[in-house]
Amino acid sequence: MTTTCSFPIQLTIGKNSLMVYWVHVMIVYGAVVRPIKRRLDIGQAALALAIITGMMVLLTALWLGWKARRASAPKIAAA
Repeated sequence: MTTTCSFPIQLTIGKNSLMVYWVHVMIVYGAVVRPIKRRLDIGQAALALAIITGMMVLLTALWLGWKARRASAPKIAAA
């Protein structure tokens, strides 16, 4: 099956939506953001959204690359 998409970022994130959801929940609702929770103005919140979105795209691109390299690696036969 060939998939064409004019937005490759959406396709990349879509292939790993469960992982993206899980990681973003850990970041957004975890202990990391407690010090800044409910203290950001609109500009800071927009910047945080852009950073988290970029992190998720990078994470999925790295994950897909790792899976592709792993799938194409030669298999070692068990003795």
